Amino acid sequence: MKLIILAAYPVQYHAPVFREISRQLAQKHHECLVIYLSNFSIQGYLDQEFGTHITWDEPLLAGYRSLTLNSSRISQPLHFFDLKSPGWKQIIQQEQPNRLLVTNLNYQGMVSATIQARLMGIPCTLRVETNDLAFSRTKLKDVDRKLIYQNFYRLFDSAIAISSLNREHLIGHGISSRNIEMSYYCVPNRFQYLHSKNKQNLRQKLRQQLGFNDEQTVILFSGKLISKKNPQLLLEAASIMPENKHRYLGLLYLGSGYLEASLKLMAESLGTCVGIISQPGNRSVEESDQPDGILSKRKSLRGRGLSKALPLLRVISKPDRSEGASFAPLQ
Repeated sequence: MKLIILAAYPVQYHAPVFREISRQLAQKHHECLVIYLSNFSIQGYLDQEFGTHITWDEPLLAGYRSLTLNSSRISQPLHFFDLKSPGWKQIIQQEQPNRLLVTNLNYQGMVSATIQARLMGIPCTLRVETNDLAFSRTKLKDVDRKLIYQNFYRLFDSAIAISSLNREHLIGHGISSRNIEMSYYCVPNRFQYLHSKNKQNLRQKLRQQLGFNDEQTVILFSGKLISKKNPQLLLEAASIMPENKHRYLGLLYLGSGYLEASLKLMAESLGTCVGIISQPGNRSVEESDQPDGILSKRKSLRGRGLSKALPLLRVISKPDRSEGASFAPLQ
């Protein structure tokens, strides 16, 4: 058996999954090939939503076999027609896969490659992140959208869902629930084999560097600082909490985006203890001796906190307007 995975470009949370798929298939004497429409993401690029230059420090192509169809592209694709699939038919004829796993339909190359595979008799499985609640739409646009998805999804005999909302979307657009399996996000845990004492030492050191005291529970928001992620919701919730609870909590934003400046202003107007760390994407906090790009002054980070974390988490368990939470308690 040979599985081909079609992806738009290398992503840090896809790479470990592709490695594991390849490893498990190899153990059973099967093959896996990942085909990317572009590899701009490992060359370094300006991310439009992060608003900064990104270079991943993860080995995104290690541990599995891969090919790239548009290796000359060095910029982030922004539109449907930006990525095509040159040479796809020849690759399919040469590799003779038993199944194609398609990871999104955001680009012309993904759609045309899927159609070509189906014309050649290759069964296809869909894995997309779409749900029906991320954005509000007019009734007319909702009908048009439904018809487009239903026609696209007829190309697939099965699907992999990443969440309950995604599963509902797939079922609502023509894929049978009997042919849908769940596969949640996953990333390698760099601290998995670290002794608990070392973890505690790292935790304490980082909290001190960021200016949080032992009384405070810190809530971490990690992600793009854009309206879709709704990062200001934490500050809005903090603004209505009792003042006598302020000292027990701190907020920490790890990321970049066009809302960065307004979040800082909002925190200053509230008089809250908030740290904002710009996230360029080429290093991780635990690898740094000193966090980079802290916008709030050190003295303000050592100021008072906001409130206890658990009540706040119960109130705002889902800040992302599209799917899933983008924050976690940093104990």
